Amino acid sequence: MTIDAFLARYEELLTRRAEADVQIKVLEKRMELLTRSAGAAMSVDKSATQSFIDKHETKLDADDIEFLRSEYRLVGEVVARTEISASTIKRLANSGKITEGPKTKAGYRQFSTLSVMEYLLSDQR
Repeated sequence: MTIDAFLARYEELLTRRAEADVQIKVLEKRMELLTRSAGAAMSVDKSATQSFIDKHETKLDADDIEFLRSEYRLVGEVVARTEISASTIKRLANSGKITEGPKTKAGYRQFSTLSVMEYLLSDQR
């Protein structure tokens, strides 16, 4: 095999590899979207969420919108997004300022993402 033939074959293999990498990324994204849509129990009511996003679009960033993709989040996720302590989140839920969702099978508390964002944007803080 000549050097030119070797280089041509090498270039062809690199091109195939790049195309395969793109196809893998597309498939991973599709899988992510299918997984999200399959989790209907954890999907928030689109109209309520969309109404909230439309109403507050100038105050929300991409992370806020990603946070709203699930109807409920565990306390650790709420703490990470809001930087409010876990005890304060629980106290807000107990006082009715944040809506508590159903507990997980393991008994962990979950909180409504929509009510968390509404609280953060309200004057109650």
